[in-house]
Amino acid sequence: MAVEQEIVHSLEHYGGDERMTTQLNSDDYRSYVQQVLTNRRVIEWLKKKLVE
Repeated sequence: MAVEQEIVHSLEHYGGDERMTTQLNSDDYRSYVQQVLTNRRVIEWLKKKLVE
């Protein structure tokens, strides 16, 4: 669900650019977004562990 939200947000940001719309809807971009979200979660987890 979060991946879809990020993609929708990006689509809204880039508006009617057809080339970007094609790229943002690709499987490669979906994988990229999933990896970015995973990295964000890991960084947040590490921050919490370092503060403890």
